[in-house]
Amino acid sequence: MAYKSVEIDETLMRQELEFIRNHRYSVMENCAHFNDFGLLIMDNTPFKKFVIDHCLALEEELKNYLRNEFLDQMRIVTNEINAFKGRLDENVSSIDDVIALLSYIDTLKRQDNKVEEIADYIDLLAKKADFIESLKILFPEDTMIRYWHLRNWPRTIDTWIKQRTQQLLN
Repeated sequence: MAYKSVEIDETLMRQELEFIRNHRYSVMENCAHFNDFGLLIMDNTPFKKFVIDHCLALEEELKNYLRNEFLDQMRIVTNEINAFKGRLDENVSSIDDVIALLSYIDTLKRQDNKVEEIADYIDLLAKKADFIESLKILFPEDTMIRYWHLRNWPRTIDTWIKQRTQQLLN
């Protein structure tokens, strides 16, 4: 499987995101709109807006990086599952095809199989999703639905295998 994850230090990422958020709030709270120097009044509004917008852009860039990495990993796992399920859903036209597919299903029951590998990758994906959620980074609803279907996959694979085996034996 071509599942590759760039290891990011979660504590550093969390610290960086918190620093940027805190800096933005600090500027919003502590930087006055105007400074009165007697004969001179200085307008800080453009500077304040620039710093706040820059902090928002940096925060959004970090969020997008984490989202995109998660979505790429989720796409890789989904493609592996679809390839696996595609093999199970192959049309059989002869007894040789049935025997080949039944032997493929038997190999799935061994410990060193693709099912266990995909389940491990789904567990890694779940840890990454928990980390992203702890940073209060949100995903669109359809992405979360796909993620929860993906999380349920190790439980449903046995049902797929049993149904397909029964179909082939009939």
